[in-house]
Amino acid sequence: MKRRLLSILVIGIFLLSACGAPTTVPEEEAPPTEETAPAEEAPSTEQTPPAEETVPVPTIYTLSVSVSPSEAGSVSPSGGEYEEGTQVTLTAVPASGYTFDYWGGNASGSSTTITITMDSDKSVIAHFKAADVTSPVISEVDISHITESNATINWVTDEPATSQVEYGTTDAYGSTTSLNEELATSHSVTLTELKPETTYHFRIKSVDEAGNEALSNDYTFSTKTTEELFSAILYYPPTTIGGITTMDGEVVVPEMYMLHFELFNGSSQTITVTKVEIVDGRGKVQLSFSTTPDTVDAGTSFPLANVVETLPSEDWQVKWYCLDANGVEFTVIGACSSSD
Repeated sequence: MKRRLLSILVIGIFLLSACGAPTTVPEEEAPPTEETAPAEEAPSTEQTPPAEETVPVPTIYTLSVSVSPSEAGSVSPSGGEYEEGTQVTLTAVPASGYTFDYWGGNASGSSTTITITMDSDKSVIAHFKAADVTSPVISEVDISHITESNATINWVTDEPATSQVEYGTTDAYGSTTSLNEELATSHSVTLTELKPETTYHFRIKSVDEAGNEALSNDYTFSTKTTEELFSAILYYPPTTIGGITTMDGEVVVPEMYMLHFELFNGSSQTITVTKVEIVDGRGKVQLSFSTTPDTVDAGTSFPLANVVETLPSEDWQVKWYCLDANGVEFTVIGACSSSD
């Protein structure tokens, strides 16, 4: 039975094949294909517009300029509006008959030109004043400390002014002192290197702050000789120096007398003393000696003291033998004068 069923099955399969029944044939695997890389995207030619920048708006400040008094002048520039941080240079220009005085408001100083930095609104005032056209008035002219080579000129002005003197042996002058630019009302100028025993002319010149000049009248003075600028004195009475007295009253050492005398140098030079003599009323030299030091400076006194045995009288004299700065010899004689 089993064999019969198997035969039938084989016959059936055969018949199916003969009738063209499709048979399933396994498909061959297709060869793998190469994977194509994704194409790169072409760069876009369209540009992205830049972001719009925000431009800061500058801060603006106002400069106001005025003049006081209004007719006295002007200021350039006369004001306006300026960006923050701008430096503005202002110049004050006085009108005829006026001068610039000072800045006020948001500025200060007395220079005609200033610079303002605009960091806020500013208000500036230029102050002017009436111009000074009046010259100083010179008064109280005095000549002092006249020596053989120097003289001091003193004067007063009614307003602060400079100091200068023109001088010479005629009223044409010819020499001028250095200008003292310090403004003052009390003035003093010393003339130097003058000739002894000579008459000089001089004229004073003073200029105020506004440039107004004043000239004095012509004045004269005469220099002195070296000798007349010295003086000497012998003080009287002298100081008594007692002697030694024994027990029975006998004086062993006679009394001595201390003389005090002095030389004054009123000249402008240092002189040398070569000898000093003390002379009695009959002209007899009671004492003669040299000094140490032997010089006397200008404007100083030279006091000395010495001892004599003879009681001086009021007609004694002291003689100073001197040499001036040029080696010229002269003598100064001093008489007795009370020391009280």
